[in-house]
Amino acid sequence: MRGVCCVGSPSSRVESKCALLSLTVLWPLQSGQWILCKNRLVPQPPVRRANVADIPELLRLRGVMFGGMGIDTANAEWTVSTVRILERHLPSSTIVAAVVDRTLEPGICAAGLLQIQEGLGSPRFPKGLRGHVSSVAVDPEWRRRGLGEDILRFLLNEARTLGLERVELHATPDGERIYRKLGFHDRPVGVELQLDL
Repeated sequence: MRGVCCVGSPSSRVESKCALLSLTVLWPLQSGQWILCKNRLVPQPPVRRANVADIPELLRLRGVMFGGMGIDTANAEWTVSTVRILERHLPSSTIVAAVVDRTLEPGICAAGLLQIQEGLGSPRFPKGLRGHVSSVAVDPEWRRRGLGEDILRFLLNEARTLGLERVELHATPDGERIYRKLGFHDRPVGVELQLDL
């Protein structure tokens, strides 16, 4: 089945054949405002701040992130502690979550977290306020639409509004390009070590 796809203003419509799609758009399209979803052109949903009601979807997308990293999520203990922590910290804004709602069905298609951390001040960071970005995840069918970058921009704006002096994250190979594009760089410190207890 083929249809006609008309894109542009009423005075300057451009018609082209689109497989499995029949729609007419009577206003100009601009990059980032519209996306193709299930063969329908729909407005790109905005990023919004998450609340406690979003916790089940935040948890699900955290699992999507772990799955993409090849980490087995069968141990349910991490889900119990994650829910408890989000229930405690989302209302107090010590964790800020950004989400994008699905357009044609309930749920969230993209999310990310900013954990606010207060430490001792230093000559470079006198207030000791920093953030850690984590759990940035986009459902596979919603990828390549700029949603991950939108989530990051939202979280960085929140960090600036809250007066944070530095934001850190652990980059996966898939996300590194976007992080660097937004100004993240290698940390100029010695070797970072950890000890699992």
